[in-house]
Amino acid sequence: MVEPYLFSSDRRLVAAVAGDGPPDSRVAAVVVDWERRGKSTRQANAVDRIGIDTQINTDGPDDLAAVASMSAVPVLCRLNPWTQSSPAELEVAISSGASEVILPMVGGTDEVIAALDAARGRVGVGIMVETVDATHAAPGLGKLPITRAYVGLMDLALERRSRSIFDAISDGTVERVRESFDMPFGFGGLTVPGGGSPVPVRLLAAEMVRLGCSFSFLRRSFIGDSGHAPAAGVQAIRKMVTELDERAMTSIESDRRRLIELFGSQSTVTS
Repeated sequence: MVEPYLFSSDRRLVAAVAGDGPPDSRVAAVVVDWERRGKSTRQANAVDRIGIDTQINTDGPDDLAAVASMSAVPVLCRLNPWTQSSPAELEVAISSGASEVILPMVGGTDEVIAALDAARGRVGVGIMVETVDATHAAPGLGKLPITRAYVGLMDLALERRSRSIFDAISDGTVERVRESFDMPFGFGGLTVPGGGSPVPVRLLAAEMVRLGCSFSFLRRSFIGDSGHAPAAGVQAIRKMVTELDERAMTSIESDRRRLIELFGSQSTVTS
């Protein structure tokens, strides 16, 4: 089952979809984002290159602590790319209430092993597969005791000079990477049924289900798409995923064909 994760530190939004509401209206986890180092340079001119804009959050330890104190679901923290100063950042994340940290821009196993050593089992360590090196290193990364792997389509598209963030799906890269990971795996983004332009979210979610993904992040467009009723939006997403889980094999194959055909018809596609 593909579980929706909220990528935000907005207190009202966290209260709406990660508080004490009905389980089917709650996300499965909240991610607070500390990644900033090198991001503005790396994602410069993203609109011109792949048709979408970048977003750099300004979350800090106070945001993480506040979200952790009010959330009824696990709270994850995306750190900056791993460097010699990262163990200190990890310690702050632990003391601020993170149950897991996520490493972005992973290039190979060495930095992940260093993070696991620094964590010493006190928090889980997940990774973002969003570099070409990481896609090649996937078999080795999948043998490490990480908690999850997530393919970051935007940064991967920028490094590969792709025409679209979805090229890694249509050319089979995501599927090949997925084969290396037995732990929770995800990619893409979710919003309410009927949302997603020009690629309908239902077709993306269908591909997530086909590949056995267990989570994905809610898109930036989720709030607007849900009509500012986020709890109801989460319920609708969960219902959609349940229905996709119950499809017959012929429907699974048909949805995959429709998705690939749609990718092929778009000169530039956005999330």
